[in-house]
Formats: sequence, C-alpha cells, structure tokens
Amino acid sequence: MDSLLQVDQLSTHFRTPRGLVKAVDGVDLRLRKGEILGIVGESGSGKSVMAQSLLRVVPKSNLAHSDGRVLFDGTDLMHLNEEGMRRVRGARIAMVTQNPSTSLNPVLTVGAQLMETLRFHPDRSPDQSRFKERMLAMMHEVQLPNPAAIAQRYPFQLSGGMKQRISIAMALLCEPEILIADEPTTALDVTIQAQILDLIRSLRQAHGTSVIFITHDLGVVAQLCDSVAVMYGGKVIEYNTASEVFRHPRHPYTQGLLQSNPIFGNTRSRLHAMPGQPPDLAALGPGCAFAPRCSQAQQSCLTTSPSATLLDGHFRHLCPVAETQGAASA
Repeated sequence: MDSLLQVDQLSTHFRTPRGLVKAVDGVDLRLRKGEILGIVGESGSGKSVMAQSLLRVVPKSNLAHSDGRVLFDGTDLMHLNEEGMRRVRGARIAMVTQNPSTSLNPVLTVGAQLMETLRFHPDRSPDQSRFKERMLAMMHEVQLPNPAAIAQRYPFQLSGGMKQRISIAMALLCEPEILIADEPTTALDVTIQAQILDLIRSLRQAHGTSVIFITHDLGVVAQLCDSVAVMYGGKVIEYNTASEVFRHPRHPYTQGLLQSNPIFGNTRSRLHAMPGQPPDLAALGPGCAFAPRCSQAQQSCLTTSPSATLLDGHFRHLCPVAETQGAASA
C-alpha cells in the first residue's frame, strides 16, 4: 500500500551556547492511510521536535536548519511557502499537544475556539451556516456530555479529560487525513487515558484517519499502534510492526525499555534500569549515542552511527547488535 506520508532524512538542528544540538537527525518514516504509528523513547529523544518539524512549527529563534523531505499526498511540505502550510496545518494534518491547558486560549470560550478553527479553513467546511451544528456534532463525537453547555464554558472550568477531548475535537473539525497526537494522555489518570485511547480507535475506524501517536508509554503503544519507531538521540534506532517490536526487540535500547516495564502481579523482582543518562545532544560523538549505556556495545558502535529505516518495503537496522540478533532469529 502506498504511503500517505513519507519522511526521508528529516533533520532539525539548533544553535546553542554549547554548540549545535541535533534534536532530529536523519529520520525516515512511512505512514499509510488508516495506520497508527507509535513514536516512543525517553524524554529528550527528539519525538516532539520531529512532530513539530513535520508541520514546520519549530521555534525559529535558535533554529540552525531543518531539512529533509516530507512527502504528503505527493507534495513536499518542506518546499511549501507559508501560505501553503497554513492550508495544511489544522485542515489536512492536525496536532493534539500533550498539555491541553497550554493549547487552549484561557480568555475565550471553548465554543469560540472551535468555531475559529472552522472559519480559518472555510474550504474544508464550505457551508458556514452549519458551523455551529458541525461544532456541536464533533463535541458529541468525542463523547462530551451536553455540548451546547460546554461550548459556553472557559477552559479553566473543564477537567483535564474534557480539555483533552476539546483539543481532539478541534483537531478533527476539518476531517484531517493525519492526526499527530503528542503524548495526549500523559497528564490524565488511567481511566480517562483508556477513554482517550478508545476515542482515537473509534475516530480512526469512523474516518479512516492516520495517526502518529507520540508517547513514552509502551503499554499504550501495545494497545493502540500498528507500527512503532523507537527514537534515541534524535534518530530512529528501531522501526518495525508493533507485534515484531514487542515479540522480537532487536536494538538493546528497545530491549531495555521493554524490560523496564513493570509486570502486573509481580511485586518481588526489581525493575530493570538502564545505566547512565540520556545523551547530551550538543556533544554527540561519531558513533552510537547509546553505546556508553549499552552492555552489548561492539568496537564498531564507537565509530558508526546506527539508524533504522524502511528500504524497498523491508525494515533495515544499521545497528550491528540488532543485525546480529535479526540474523540469529531468522
């Protein structure tokens, strides 16, 4: 099946007093229609900057450069002018941020903010006389009780789960082909988290929406995602179907992430912890960023920077340890 979104060698680097920070460094991704792609990794691995780079909303103040190729429905978003990107953002590719409290305007009612989204993209909703009807219908679809009353409220009058549903409704008002969800369940309790995941599944089924789901929670990925890309040090170091990643993790970092998850009912054994700290992105060497923490590191790991990509329809790992394990499992 052809990819709806094709990302090739996406890189975003920032200037800092300490030097160049390679927040995203040569990322390759593919997203098919109706697919949910999970992006996982520790904080600081480059997940959120990668998502912002796709929509070209990275802060410009310290940006050194952002390049690569982002093909969406045959158009390279990296070469669109700003007016062209405005037609894409929110209308064809929408984003839900991890903290709805900061993404909603505190001095406007949620109804006014939802209506603003429709007015900004009139080509996606040509019948302006039905904007309010469409807004209330979408609020109902994301399972908000009494949409008409909630539309008159301000964000501070809503719970965290309700604000997240408003953010999702805002993102879906224009029926985008792709939804980028940047840790949308992080600040929610487990009950609301489960409801949000069910909501994303139902919306994917109802609208055929493709989803890029960014999280550090592997349990969420196991429930929700079709494919998984594991990021570390600004790179994708493992990329495969979700079932393959969970059954046969090949990169030592992915293995460590899975081993660090608690096992339900097991209260006696200690949790696995990876030694060391996440890498300093301003002081990366020529080799693998995970090598200082990796118990399986080889000499080549100190000089060769690994990555994982999709080549001719097949996943390819450039980590020598992962390649060795892949050959052994085959």
